[in-house]
Amino acid sequence: MTSVASYRLWEWPWQWVRDLVPGTFDTVLLPVGTMEAHGVIPLGTDALVPLALAEALAPRLPAVVAPPIYYGLTSSFRHYPGSMTLPARLFTAYAGHVLAELARMGFRKLVVLNGHGGQAAEVREAARRVHRRAACGVVVLEWWEHAPVPDFMGPPGSHGGTAETAAVQAIRPEWVYRDLWREDLQAPVRPGLQAYPFPGPVMQVEGETLRFLSEAEARAYFDSVVAVVEATLRRVFRQWSDLGLVE
Repeated sequence: MTSVASYRLWEWPWQWVRDLVPGTFDTVLLPVGTMEAHGVIPLGTDALVPLALAEALAPRLPAVVAPPIYYGLTSSFRHYPGSMTLPARLFTAYAGHVLAELARMGFRKLVVLNGHGGQAAEVREAARRVHRRAACGVVVLEWWEHAPVPDFMGPPGSHGGTAETAAVQAIRPEWVYRDLWREDLQAPVRPGLQAYPFPGPVMQVEGETLRFLSEAEARAYFDSVVAVVEATLRRVFRQWSDLGLVE
């Protein structure tokens, strides 16, 4: 395991990049989110959870954590106070340029930890563009879809639901503002119906209700996400190497 004083790229002096990339660190983790209303958790949840995931993964892989992209695409929740969005073409180009610059820096494996499903297509397009132009491998991963839900959690919910709230709780318990919770903050996703703005900052997919976990349960859930994502990335990297695709 490689150890440095910080795995955060924005805390490095330029000399470390010159001396350590790609020889010591050939992998970079880019957290990507958006500013969007989420139940009773922060507007920046979609970037904060991937950032915490990246910082947990960095010493294990090892990898460097790139500065997060906090501004993305917000649609259904755009008119909630504090929510923000970018034009889709601008966001795709911006994310692609960030990835291209990380590749130019010398990183051979680029991992995008995308925290917002509403911009998955644009993030993947940015990743494809960079892969076509640069000699590097790119992974795009949405943590909440990839990691299985433990039995103790029950239904994970959707936007602003149990899983997302538990992940935030594991990072910073004080970021879960339980005093703001009301049942009418939830609204179901109904087949054939689209409402803009969505009539509640917590989406219900199958009638589930938001459940607040204990701190121990929330931590266990987040740790399981870290373990699953780490195993997946190691497997992808190993297969790339075995096939001579990305060294």
